[in-house]
This record gives sequence, C-alpha cells and structure tokens, in this order.
Amino acid sequence: MSQTETGTADPISPAKAVSRLPSLTGMRWIAVSMVFVYHATWGVYPPTAFPEPLTFVTANGGWVGVSFFFVLSGFVLAWSARAGDTAPRFWRRRFFKVYPNHFVTALIAMLLMVWAGTGIKHVVPNLLLVQSWSWDTDVSLSVNGPSWSLSCEAFFYLMFPLWHRLIRRIRPEHLWYWASAVIAAVLLAPFVTLLLPDHPQLGWEPTPVYDFWFVYIFPVTRTLEFLLGILLARIVLTGKWINVRPGAAVAAFVAGYALSLYVPDLWGYTASTIIPLALLIPAFAMRDVRGEPSLVGGRTMVWLGDISFAFYLLHRMLHAHLVYLVGAGHVWHFWDATGLAVAAFALSTLLAWALHRLVETPVQRRFGKSRKPSPKAVEVAA
Repeated sequence: MSQTETGTADPISPAKAVSRLPSLTGMRWIAVSMVFVYHATWGVYPPTAFPEPLTFVTANGGWVGVSFFFVLSGFVLAWSARAGDTAPRFWRRRFFKVYPNHFVTALIAMLLMVWAGTGIKHVVPNLLLVQSWSWDTDVSLSVNGPSWSLSCEAFFYLMFPLWHRLIRRIRPEHLWYWASAVIAAVLLAPFVTLLLPDHPQLGWEPTPVYDFWFVYIFPVTRTLEFLLGILLARIVLTGKWINVRPGAAVAAFVAGYALSLYVPDLWGYTASTIIPLALLIPAFAMRDVRGEPSLVGGRTMVWLGDISFAFYLLHRMLHAHLVYLVGAGHVWHFWDATGLAVAAFALSTLLAWALHRLVETPVQRRFGKSRKPSPKAVEVAA
C-alpha cells in the first residue's frame, strides 16, 4: 500500500475492506484473558491469597479489557458495514450473535446460584439487557456479572445504524478532529462525577456508587468508546491513518496501562488507555490488510478469539463456584489459588468451545442471516 507525502495511506478498496482481520480476532483472547486474571486476583479469592505486587499489576486488567472490546466493536461493525444493508437486518444479525449465549449462560448462572444457595435477584432486567441503566450494582451486576457489558452493547447496536450514517457524512480530512473530540470527552467524563452524590460507596473499593456507574457502567458514557471505534475504522478506510506500527502501538498500550495503575480509579477505568487503544486496533488492522503475519493472527489465536465471547460469559461464574466447591472455610494461599485459577481457566476454555460450537455458531447460521442476500461481512468476531 503506497503512502502519500503526508504519511497517510491510500483509501482501502472494498475488496481489501472485507478481507479477514485475524489479528483483531486473536487480540480478543488477550483482552478476555486480562479480564479473567483481574477477576481471579481480585474478585474470587480473599485479598491475602495473592501477594500485593501481583494484585497491584492486575488491578485494572478487567477495566482495560472491556474498553478494548467496546472500541473494537465499533471498529469492526463500521469496517464491515456495506451499502444496501438495512437496520432491521443488522439488528437481527446482532441479536442472534449475542443473545443466545447470554440466555444460556444466564440459565447456567441461575442453576449454579440455586446449587450454592445464593438468592437470585433482578432476573428480568438482566435477561432484557437493560441492567446497566441502573446505578445499583445489585441490578447492573445481577445474575451473571460480566453480562453488564452486553447491556451497553445492546444500546450500541440499537444506535449503530444512525451513528454510522452520520459519521459517514464527515469529510475524511475532518475525521481525526472528531476522533480527538471523542477522546477528549472520555478524558473529561470523570469530572461529571463532581456533580453526583458521594454516598453510598462500592463494597469492594472506596468509590462512590454513582461515580462508578456513570464512568464505567452507564451505556451512554461507554458509547464514546464505541463511537471512537467507528471513527477509527472510517479513518483507516478513507486513507487517513497515520501509519503507527504495531510495535509502537503495543508500547503505548503498555505505558497507558502502567499509567492507569497510578491515577485515580475514575481515570484508570478507561481514560488512561483510550489513546493507546485508538492506536492499537487500527495498527493491527492495517497489518492484516497489508498481509503481514503477526503473533496474534495465527490459527490458534484466531480459534481462541472466536470462542472469547463465550469464555467471557462463562469464566467468572465457573471460577467463583469452583472456589465455593472447595469450601468457604479453606485458607487460600498463592499456590493453591493459582492452581485453581489455572483449572478454572482450562474449564472455561473447554466449555466456551462447547458453547461456541453447540449454541453460538449453529444459531447464528440458522437464524442470524437475512432471507435476502446481504453484502459480505468482514470475517472477525465483533
């Protein structure tokens, strides 16, 4: 792909735009693994199970992993959008991509809670994927905690046809200005919490519940990351990408993650890594477009990326109930906690493959395709 004198790439042809993006699929597995490690070291065992230096390093892996998924979602949907598609056909595809896994894992979660003697609450908002509109963490994290992010995704999908149509009207030379404005909004969003009540506070950290909800859970706030993904896809497709190489983008991401560990939590959730993510995703997409191999784009990583959605929905409940199975009175130390975490990771991977093979893929093939022929979509998990 040739470069202009200003260092930007040529516009990408439709044939290139529908090619596989294996690196982005493989990166999904890295992101979901970060979420797993975060939950393993913070949300399942007592604080004394792991040494403080380890829990310090893993403290924001979950936040950053989810932010990656939100930006990636906007990027992939805009990348794969084709003329002639309709909103109902788009919504149909997304529903049958996401909801079957959500429904099945919600049922599994409720069965496990009955087995463990845990009360089941707020089932209806969870099944309707509206739980993240509530500031109450008992609602937003109900049934299967990680599914709160699907509530945000449902809102993203609802609004995508409108957002994409509006963003396509932006002149290519203005796209970076809009992307910068969205990034600025992400960086400034935590300041809105100065207007919110300071009480009650979260049960697991000294952060006001309303602040946590507005910055991390609220679908409207998280839409900023989704919009950024759409803008980045348009930047690449229109030849306005600045050609940051993957290695530099990875270095920026590592630096952003390190920064997130030292800034206040409200900026650590998303703001510290939003610029690195805005470099990372397009950089690896361009690597795939150029046909260059990557460590995250191999066959194994792509397979793992394909099952990452199922893994995400299964991992937290399986790990927590394995701990319950061992016994509430067990005194956890580093090696036995690590051993059980490895077992939970392996079990989650195995069951994620089964869920992907037996539910996600066949349902999507049977019901997720429109009766009318639709334009070819990009081959990357969205």
